[in-house]
Amino acid sequence: MGKGADKSAVHMKGQEVPVHGPRGKKGVGLAYGTSNRGACHLQTEHDDFYENEAWLRPEIGINETIDRLAADKEKARLVKILSDMWPTGWDTTVAEFIHVGERAVNICRSFNVREGFSRKDDPLPERL
Repeated sequence: MGKGADKSAVHMKGQEVPVHGPRGKKGVGLAYGTSNRGACHLQTEHDDFYENEAWLRPEIGINETIDRLAADKEKARLVKILSDMWPTGWDTTVAEFIHVGERAVNICRSFNVREGFSRKDDPLPERL
């Protein structure tokens, strides 16, 4: 389409960004960038999860509610925990559950590195 047209494409690692825009869901945006599948809204919990006291889980380090618009180290920590938990569903302890999920995420990212993706593919598109 012309020079600079790539800045108009809204995708992560070739997958278009779904309706869950990262402007209002900073954690989802982080997950889009670090996900092995790109802009996939199924890789982590959504940010409204962090605002609801009913979802506090001290056993996995979720002790306080966080504003869905927060974009800080605490939000990043919780996104990582929940992203590691997301891909599995066996009857395990919480620690085992997180460990297996973390291994799955790392294996997927290793596969993507082999296929040519790198950290340069993690930033969100300029339009977002």
